[in-house]
Amino acid sequence: MLTRRGTHLRSELKIKGRKTVTMYYNLKAGQSASAKDKNKKLVARLLQDRGADRILFLYLAKEQAREAVMQQHIYRHPAIGNLINEYIFGDRYTEHFGNQLLKATIALASTCIEFCLKEWTEGHFDNTTFTVSENSVIFASHLADLDRFERLTIRHNLYRKLAAKLLTNARYYAGLGDLTDLAPTAGRMHEQATDTNDNPLKH
Repeated sequence: MLTRRGTHLRSELKIKGRKTVTMYYNLKAGQSASAKDKNKKLVARLLQDRGADRILFLYLAKEQAREAVMQQHIYRHPAIGNLINEYIFGDRYTEHFGNQLLKATIALASTCIEFCLKEWTEGHFDNTTFTVSENSVIFASHLADLDRFERLTIRHNLYRKLAAKLLTNARYYAGLGDLTDLAPTAGRMHEQATDTNDNPLKH
């Protein structure tokens, strides 16, 4: 179960999440002043602490340049799907997801991406200790943002569509087929799995 493997996941996500962030946000490891300056400005923009822009890194790249009120497709950045596909979802967790990903799964991926981006705050990679106390607060914030996203878009059912899409992609990536291939007991297993508000970082 996801929450019972928290210690292992923290280590695995920290190591492998760095590769995802470096690749999908186009961060350069060069030592030149220009490369560092470019990295620093990019990360500062993605992590700026100003209202809705605080989670700019969760939007598709083409949406990041738009005005906040015009931005669409939050949680659609490919780094999120990549992290879920490769490092969170797999045969060992299949029976716990039902027909959509738990909010805690998306929040965990978002927390990992934010942590890894912060390691580039000064324009170069800085190996930072992943502390449960600090990142649990960030995880809770992402979970609250997902709750808010669901409430604000409930009329169009956008959260469920997003969660189902992420799960469908993860299943295909793992070679498990479409959601229609789920066993009849999958729904019951989903209900028995971790609560959506449970924090996998603490286990």
